[in-house]
Amino acid sequence: MPNSFYNKFKGHELFIASMQDQFDLVHYRAKPIVTSFLTINEQEIVKTICPGNLSVSFFGGYENAIRQVCCISEYDEEFDYDICCLMTRYNSNYNSISHRDVLGALMNLGIDRNQIGDFVIEQDRVYIFCKKNISEFIIMQCNTIARTKVKFDYTENIPLNIQNFKELHINCASNRLDAIVAQLARCSRKEALNKIHHKDVKLNDFELEENCQLCLNDVVSIHRVGKFIYRGVVSTTKKDRYILKFDQFI
Repeated sequence: MPNSFYNKFKGHELFIASMQDQFDLVHYRAKPIVTSFLTINEQEIVKTICPGNLSVSFFGGYENAIRQVCCISEYDEEFDYDICCLMTRYNSNYNSISHRDVLGALMNLGIDRNQIGDFVIEQDRVYIFCKKNISEFIIMQCNTIARTKVKFDYTENIPLNIQNFKELHINCASNRLDAIVAQLARCSRKEALNKIHHKDVKLNDFELEENCQLCLNDVVSIHRVGKFIYRGVVSTTKKDRYILKFDQFI
């Protein structure tokens, strides 16, 4: 792999090694393997390092899911991705539930994050996409979220047109991280550098201690601000500044 690949995914070395082991298993056993749920960056890594003699496909339970499992096989065919969807209703007139609340409730039960996919909150319903082997445990044990009583059960009535992002354009002097963080967090570049040095900024799921330059599809997370995917340069201004496009997680 070129140095640019390892520079971009610095910190993911153990994941890369584990995926290479998975590729070897599929080749030697001639049987497909379905991974746990992968982040956007992990999905990109798998696509990049997958050997040419193997096929990979991704699914997260619905179209355009953020977290997805990967099926690795010697053949391009339909597979059981080992995912199910759970749903609960709650009274949204008196209670408020956020994605952070749902994640906190599940993590407090001791569930590994990679067993859980996306959460979708729509009106008075919460949907959880998860691996089948953990679903019964969630149904039995997850009875409260943010002090609100809940009761999950299986559902196949998954909402259509789930929107996970909103498009955002920022005006930046460069695509260096401090300049971008300053615009996204609406602060000065000095404050942005402080956020980076204090590990309040993550790039591709890893904390940074120094400034760097962004690459296409990098994921930037800023503490108490939000999470963004860099989609590239849209245009330049007359003053040679860049209009950069991001997808912001919602």
